[in-house]
Amino acid sequence: MSAGAILDYFRPLIDWLKVQNRNEEAGWAPECPEFLSDGDRAAKQWLSKYNLEAQSRYYEESEVEWAYATNITDETEKKQVEARLELSKFEKEVARNASDILLAYNISKLTESGRQLFAISNIGTSALKNQTVLEKVSSLQKALTFL
Repeated sequence: MSAGAILDYFRPLIDWLKVQNRNEEAGWAPECPEFLSDGDRAAKQWLSKYNLEAQSRYYEESEVEWAYATNITDETEKKQVEARLELSKFEKEVARNASDILLAYNISKLTESGRQLFAISNIGTSALKNQTVLEKVSSLQKALTFL
């Protein structure tokens, strides 16, 4: 099967377009503004701030996890649980904020920022409201690592 017949049929149009578009560049000019809705603009601003803060928070938590993994003591265990609880509070707060932005601006989950906000708002075990339960979950996870 060949597309030769179709190309032959459109050859005059293709040749004409090549002449018409000889000095044209394809794509958007650099001075064209990015067309974003108010919701996408707000989401991008929030996500930019979130990324910086999350990077710092997750790094801090991983440092504590590493300290515990390399020096298993009651003190490092306590710090690990505290770090997990602190990260959990952060995740709950940003999940609530991400959900608020999704709802306030009716952002579609099909957009890039919508997908990111939706992923942030889906927080799993951090959604546990009871801190005691979260502490027990952390202890159980720790115990399972030694099995």
